[in-house]
Amino acid sequence: MTICRFMIDHKFLGKGWGRQSFDAMLNYFKNSLKASSVILMIEDENMIAKKLYTSYGFTFTGKINTFTGDMTTHEYYYRLDF
Repeated sequence: MTICRFMIDHKFLGKGWGRQSFDAMLNYFKNSLKASSVILMIEDENMIAKKLYTSYGFTFTGKINTFTGDMTTHEYYYRLDF
């Protein structure tokens, strides 16, 4: 299972809804879809997302995608095995 983007509108940040919805999503993947793992991408500068995902046990896979355009961004791949 791969999560491309997980975002919460800025109006709802800091209310715990991100963690609650992420819990529900992971439980659905694991229990209903019987997924064995989840992969997601994080921009390395996004320390809030990195802290959330690593608190669930996601670990860096070593894979980095680089995108260039107006700005160069790097997406770091993280994985959680159930």
